[in-house]
Amino acid sequence: VSFGFGNRFYAGAGEGGGSRLLADFTLLGLYDFESRGLGDLILDGRAYPQERTQARFNLSFDPNRARADEALAEVSWRHPHGHGVALSYRFLRDVPNVFENFGLGERWENFHDIGRVNQIDGSLRFAILTQWTLGYRIAYSFDQDLLIANRGSLEYLSRCKCWSLGVELSEDRARGVQVK
Repeated sequence: VSFGFGNRFYAGAGEGGGSRLLADFTLLGLYDFESRGLGDLILDGRAYPQERTQARFNLSFDPNRARADEALAEVSWRHPHGHGVALSYRFLRDVPNVFENFGLGERWENFHDIGRVNQIDGSLRFAILTQWTLGYRIAYSFDQDLLIANRGSLEYLSRCKCWSLGVELSEDRARGVQVK
């Protein structure tokens, strides 16, 4: 059984008279009837400290072992002209038997011994002209000392902002090199 609560925090009234959401979070606890004990405590939420900045977080804590089993932290910023930057960190102590197609196909032959996830992910977006944007994303695993994904893109957004067209060059462990 799970139990928990959620809460939201607001800033004072703004120019329009309304309040601005600063953060929301959910705190959950689990009780396992089979083992007759408290399971993981989970904290999940988002924060909006400034107008164009967003943070996301998730933490799963095992109180029986006094350790974090899973964590995600992400911060992103967007400029009104289309520029942006994002950085995230992901940790998973014990990878379950079925996890992101691990163990399937020949590309995974070197990954049979992966027991946990400890990785960082970053992305940049730069509006070079009003309708043209360059993008880049990289993902890296600390435990395997491995570049997980590497992607660059060029995108054109129509004047009506109702369609876009782009090209993307990427390389990742699952698909190899691709052009889309």
